[in-house]
Amino acid sequence: STGKSVFVNEIVLHWIMNSPYKMLIVSLEDNAGSYGTKIASRIIGEKIMAMRTPEERTKALVDNSDQIEKFLLNNEGEDRFILMEDATSDLESMKKAVIQAIKVYNCKIILIDPLASLISSKPLDVQIDWMNWEEEIRRIHGVTFINVAHTKKSTSGEKAHSEGGSISEEQIKGTSQISATATVNIILRRNKVAEDEIERNTTYVDITKNRTVGVTGRDLAKIYYSNEHHMLFDYSYAESSGFFKGVDA
Repeated sequence: STGKSVFVNEIVLHWIMNSPYKMLIVSLEDNAGSYGTKIASRIIGEKIMAMRTPEERTKALVDNSDQIEKFLLNNEGEDRFILMEDATSDLESMKKAVIQAIKVYNCKIILIDPLASLISSKPLDVQIDWMNWEEEIRRIHGVTFINVAHTKKSTSGEKAHSEGGSISEEQIKGTSQISATATVNIILRRNKVAEDEIERNTTYVDITKNRTVGVTGRDLAKIYYSNEHHMLFDYSYAESSGFFKGVDA
């Protein structure tokens, strides 16, 4: 409910353009068409699916095809990333597909979005086995897994997560192995029902675990989503650039 897909898409677009490693995207919510449309919307800065007619949507894609293609293909005409749209809940089949992407296509970054759709319906011992498998594959093949996780519903008496309530690692949906085996745990918080439009589109970033450099804490970043630009910005940059003018506050 924080708008995690917007953040994930920013990560994808940054890494496919700047990382020397190919990415495997396991999309459990979108097929190739809807995922491609979301990515294209971010690239051109317009919400394509919000356009009223199919003709308008098609025109937007055609008119910006050169710009979009830069993010899909490298200078040699090769795919910048691989999208697995027919992801299955059969974990053994998924393991084989990931191994194939690593060995055949040299993928070094594996994004699973969302992890809950893959393993949360499984018994806890099966979930634990999957996370241990990820850890083993990371160690053997030198890859990075990005697991996009959901959180459990807030309990009675707590401020709702959808209203910006505090979230801990323990509230990640599924086995505790998800957070325990992670190198870095990043939590996004947003009050999506705030009366102030600026606050409603502001996300606070916590890092609750960080094996790389050890820096953890609450509110380590404050990110503003601009509806006008269909893009994320550092809050202070958005403020100094006048993005808040004309926005209801």
